[in-house]
Amino acid sequence: MTTLVRPVKRVTGVRIQNRALCIEVGPFEIKVRQKGRRTGYSVPLEAIWHIGGKLERRRLDAEKKARKARR
Repeated sequence: MTTLVRPVKRVTGVRIQNRALCIEVGPFEIKVRQKGRRTGYSVPLEAIWHIGGKLERRRLDAEKKARKARR
């Protein structure tokens, strides 16, 4: 995998309040903002990893609960 040396900026197809969402991926964080606006949010990559783990745990718990309900 290529190491990020400088931030990579992309415009997504997602629209919020009728403005495209811009993503800037850096070596330690992801910045999200609306196109044409200066304000945005920075999220550390570690936080995204933890959120993904929590979502996966919720999915597994829901599957387990559904299996118990079928018995």
